[in-house]
Amino acid sequence: MRRMLLAVEQQVGQLVNLGSGKGVSVREIGDIIVRNLPDLVEVTWDMSKPSDDRNRLLDMSRAKRIGFKSVISIEEGIHETMN
Repeated sequence: MRRMLLAVEQQVGQLVNLGSGKGVSVREIGDIIVRNLPDLVEVTWDMSKPSDDRNRLLDMSRAKRIGFKSVISIEEGIHETMN
């Protein structure tokens, strides 16, 4: 939340991607979510709908220009959001 306020305080006026700058796959995000659930669940992947996007990586150039630097990992962020 503090990092979002940085963009507001600096009156960026454009969308700013906030992230770690490291690529992460949908499968990795799913695995992190499952690890943070209270009960064991099974994830079923629909392989009939493949995507060429193996990883998601945000363009962090605007964020870096306003002084943003990631301070927590994707795993920590998902854990904090879910708990």
